[in-house]
Amino acid sequence: MNVVTARQAIVNKKAHAVGYELLFRDGESNSFPIGMDPHAATGKLINQTHLNFGLKEITDGKRAFINFSEKCLLEDYPYLMSPKDIIVEVLESVTPSDAVFNKIRNLFHNGYIIALDDFVYSSEWARFLPFVKIIKVDITQTPLDSLGSFMRYLRDYKAKTNRKNKLYLLAERVETHAEFVQAKKLGFDYFQGYFFCRPEMRKYKDVDISQSTLLSLYQELCRREISFDRIAGHFRNDEALTYKLLVFMNSGLFNISKPISDVRHALSYMGEVNVRKFISLLTTSEISKGKSREIFRIGTIRAETCEKAARAIAPGKAQEAFMMGLLSVLPSILDRSMESVLSFLKVTDDIKEALLADDKQCDKAKGGILYVLLDAAKNVEKGSWFNTSECCKKLNINYDSFCAMYSESIKFSQKYELASANSVSKQ
Repeated sequence: MNVVTARQAIVNKKAHAVGYELLFRDGESNSFPIGMDPHAATGKLINQTHLNFGLKEITDGKRAFINFSEKCLLEDYPYLMSPKDIIVEVLESVTPSDAVFNKIRNLFHNGYIIALDDFVYSSEWARFLPFVKIIKVDITQTPLDSLGSFMRYLRDYKAKTNRKNKLYLLAERVETHAEFVQAKKLGFDYFQGYFFCRPEMRKYKDVDISQSTLLSLYQELCRREISFDRIAGHFRNDEALTYKLLVFMNSGLFNISKPISDVRHALSYMGEVNVRKFISLLTTSEISKGKSREIFRIGTIRAETCEKAARAIAPGKAQEAFMMGLLSVLPSILDRSMESVLSFLKVTDDIKEALLADDKQCDKAKGGILYVLLDAAKNVEKGSWFNTSECCKKLNINYDSFCAMYSESIKFSQKYELASANSVSKQ
C-alpha cells in the first residue's frame, strides 16, 4: 500500500531550508483530511514515516517539525523519536494545564526542542516560555502590522528573565516577498509559506500488519505486566511488525552495543516503557491494508522452515535463521532492493550477508549456513526438488526430514491464520 506524506520547508533569512514540517495526508489530495482527529493523524504520520524508513529520508537529514496534540503530549509520543531528529510543535489547541506543563518541561530537560504553534500571547503560557525555543506566528491571523506590542513583550520578557538562550521567531504563511522583507525587519528568524514553497507530496510504500495481530498486541497493553515472550511470539509471525521494530531500534533512541539477533533481544533493549509506547502507536494508527497476505504467509513459512532446520544442524543459529526468513520477503513488500532495505536495519552480519547473497548482491560463499538454509527453503517452496536436495547435502541434513519440516511449517502457518481469523470474528 502506498502512503502519502507532505513536507513544507522552514527557511532562514537567506531562504535556505533548515527543517521541514511534516504534514499528514490520507490520499492524493494535498490537504489535511476534514474531520481527522489530530491525535490519530500524528500517530499515523509517525508510523508512515518514522517506522517505515526513518525521518531523515523525508527531511534530507534536517529536523522534522511534527505537530503534537494534547493527547499526544500526555501519552509521550515525542519520546518515540530522537531529540536530534524532531522539533516538538505544540498545537494551538493544547490547553496550558499543569499536566501539559510538566510534559513540556520534561521534554526540554531530555534535550527536545519545543515550538509553540500559531502562538497568541496569554498569561497562561508565560510559565512555558523558559522551555520553548521557537514561537510560530501565523501572520494571516496576527498581521505583521499588529505585532509591535508582541515584539516589545518578548524584549521585556528576555530582559526580566535574563534569558541566555535565544528565543527564535518563525513567521508562518508568508505568501509574498513584501511579507518576507517585513518579517525580517521585525526580527523573525525563520519563515514558512507559499512564497517559498507549497507542501511537497511524498509517496512511499507502507507495510501491512494484520488486524488480529494488532488486537493481540493491544490486549498485551491491557495487562498489568506485559510479557516480552508473548509479545515476541506475535512479532515472530508478522514480518511487518519485525520490520517496523528494527527501524525503530535504529532511530537513534537506543545505545545499541551489538547487532540485534532476534525479536526478544530487541524488546529487552527497549524496555517495558518503550515497548508499550511502540505498540500503542501501531495499534492506534490502524495499519492493516494493502499487500496480499500471501507474501506474509511465505515469509512466515520460510522463517519456520529455516528455524526448524537450523535447530537440527546448528542450534545456535536458529533465532537468526527465523529472523532471516521473515526479512527475506521485505523487498517484495516495500518494492525496494534488499541492499536498500538492509541499509537502515541493524541486524547481525550473518543475517545481512545471507540476505545479500540471496539477492545476488555479494558472493554466495559469504552467505554461510544461513544463506544455504534460505536457499533450501526457497527451492522447496518452488518445487525445485533437485536444488533442494543439493542444499540438503550442503547442510548435511536428510532431504526427507527437511521436506517434513517444510510441511510442518505450512501447517503452522495455516493454524496461525485460522487462529487469527477466529480471533477477529469473535470481536
